[in-house]
Amino acid sequence: RVLHNTFIDVNETGTKAAAATIGEMTQKAHIARDLNFDRPFIFMIIDERTKLPFFIGSVKDPQTDDAPQPPQQQELQKDEIRFTVVDADTGELIPLDDDHPISINTAIAYHTEHGDVMTGPVYIISENPYIVKDDLARHFNADVFSMSVSPYHLPDGYTLPDDSISWKKNENGSGEITVRLKKEAQALNDGEIRYTVADADTGALITLNANDPLVVNVRTYSPKYSDEVSETSSTTHFASAMTANPFTVKAFEKDSDIAKFAAEVEPGTVPAGYTLPENAVTVTKLENNKYEVTIRLKAMSELKNDQVRFTAVDTETGEQIAITDDNAFVISTSISYNTPNGKVSSGPPIRMNANPYIVDSFAHHFDADSFSMGINRVNVPAGYDLSSMAVTRHGNGSADVVIRLKPMKALKEGEVRFTVADRYTGEPVTLNKNYSLLIYTDYIEQPDDPVIGLPVLTLDENPKTFANYANCCDPENNLHPVVHISSLSGRYELKTNHMQMTKHSNGSYDVRILLDEIIYVPNS
Repeated sequence: RVLHNTFIDVNETGTKAAAATIGEMTQKAHIARDLNFDRPFIFMIIDERTKLPFFIGSVKDPQTDDAPQPPQQQELQKDEIRFTVVDADTGELIPLDDDHPISINTAIAYHTEHGDVMTGPVYIISENPYIVKDDLARHFNADVFSMSVSPYHLPDGYTLPDDSISWKKNENGSGEITVRLKKEAQALNDGEIRYTVADADTGALITLNANDPLVVNVRTYSPKYSDEVSETSSTTHFASAMTANPFTVKAFEKDSDIAKFAAEVEPGTVPAGYTLPENAVTVTKLENNKYEVTIRLKAMSELKNDQVRFTAVDTETGEQIAITDDNAFVISTSISYNTPNGKVSSGPPIRMNANPYIVDSFAHHFDADSFSMGINRVNVPAGYDLSSMAVTRHGNGSADVVIRLKPMKALKEGEVRFTVADRYTGEPVTLNKNYSLLIYTDYIEQPDDPVIGLPVLTLDENPKTFANYANCCDPENNLHPVVHISSLSGRYELKTNHMQMTKHSNGSYDVRILLDEIIYVPNS
């Protein structure tokens, strides 16, 4: 039932008034998981016996309460023109008034048998958007038609970029004219570096996550070594973590002697949804050791609402790691919602067998009452270790998850690297002189005792690499490594598929040994 209540209270302290509409639901059975309301509301669950509330919460619609809504565009009538002036980077409307208008010039010409007929009205735009009754749209297809913004009448702090004005004619004969202005960069002080990150295709600035910054490595070289770029010739080497865009740092003195300046992006820090193309960094040197560093990143395909894209990248190269069914890994999730009937939990595992990997209808779970996800180190591709994971939410309800994997040291030909991990947690097992594993070599067919003449390996550190052992891991030689059970010392046990072997292109091997901890349960 729906109740409505209003009151006005007048007393010596003043006057107050209130009005409320109450929707009351009585439900003794299961309550529907989704309750749809057309406006924000306060929600209470009341105990029927005591009439006391045991849950009070405020619920709001994020699409109307949190997200900025674009202004409603008035529908244009025939022979109306709408001028809109926006920030070229953010798309936001730029305030205009009578004291700060902009001037738009036009040039129109028609070729006739009697010569050219020309006109060129000027429009003064003092509000934004600005609608005027004018048949200008019919001239868009003239023999000559052009428009330009006067550079002498611009809002403070803005400049004219290339292609600053565009126009289109609507079906009903009205027209839209859009002016894009670019914010003027603040002047640099002596010795400062300004980093700017932009979309390589659109030129728009890219929003950076302050908790997951893009890192730029900078090297400078002295005049003495200006012709040879090497570790020994570098006079300065530092990194800048971009927590904003643009990002400015004071790096040098005005009279610092710098012959060469080089900057490159730390590949593993590229923002989610973007890739690092070749020649992405442009450096412009100004007077007094000021530098403009522009970074252009390539956007990946746009995601649809509620989609999540998982991308695994190499932290050293920034490149996507090749992932197939052969080296797929699992991302575990834990999701729960608090409902009137208790907690509803789920945790679908996500098997990433491609890179990038897109999951539909998943991003909304990030707003669950409890949400977590992680990767068991056991699952990551051979030769890598988990470095970090970052989530970026997008305005259309989608999200990007970047999984950064750190490559382990490259193996030489014939080498074998053993890594020992707890199967359940994925964490490395601590190995040392007091607790080590013994590895012997056995025949794959007709296994018996250790092969005579081959050494027994001692794993007293984790990971540990052995030279010239790859032949003992090659199935073509009918040989494979085996964990000596006695060395487990009763702390762990071996179960099915406890050893994973990956052969690299140069014939080396990564061997991952998975141990299951023995859990002792008291008799009582």
